[in-house]
Amino acid sequence: MIDIEEAAVENAGEHCAMNQVTARHILQGSREAIPDQTYDLILANITRNVLEECLPDLCSHLAPGGHLVISGFLEQDKDFMIRLLEGLGLKTEQVMKELDWLAIYATAPAPLRNA
Repeated sequence: MIDIEEAAVENAGEHCAMNQVTARHILQGSREAIPDQTYDLILANITRNVLEECLPDLCSHLAPGGHLVISGFLEQDKDFMIRLLEGLGLKTEQVMKELDWLAIYATAPAPLRNA
């Protein structure tokens, strides 16, 4: 988990403890703070403009067959965000809506199997 705000990092740790969730990392910083490894699941709840800028970096940390959930953008941005994900090689699996806000669940291609 990464956030630019110190209070959000502290809050994330508290919520993990309350919900009995183990987080490998809870870091303060921007996408540059992401450890050099891949993840099976990445969640990003930030604005469309920030997502547009950082999605290539996030996808570079997504393991083959991994799952990405993005949220924090408006319904009017749906087609743009889906095209952006597709351009990065991800497949949109589900679009979720609450009021005017959207979230998209997408997957990275799984590694090819040897025949």
